[in-house]
Amino acid sequence: MANMTKLEIGEKVEVLITKLTVMEEKIDHLTEGLNNANKKIEDLDTSIKYAKGGLKVLVVIGTVMAILVGFTKLLGVIK
Repeated sequence: MANMTKLEIGEKVEVLITKLTVMEEKIDHLTEGLNNANKKIEDLDTSIKYAKGGLKVLVVIGTVMAILVGFTKLLGVIK
């Protein structure tokens, strides 16, 4: 931190305003980063939900196919 003891009151105020402005910009930058990260997390959550749904469909299709193959083999053995 700069030595402010030799500055006039007006100069000290200007320095403090400048520092506050810099801090505000940094906070805005961090807020923007957090918002972007939050959006990416939401997008990832949506993708995971779609993937889970797709896996369920594959399991159902696989189960139906296994049942059909089983019946086909059973009917082939009976004939």
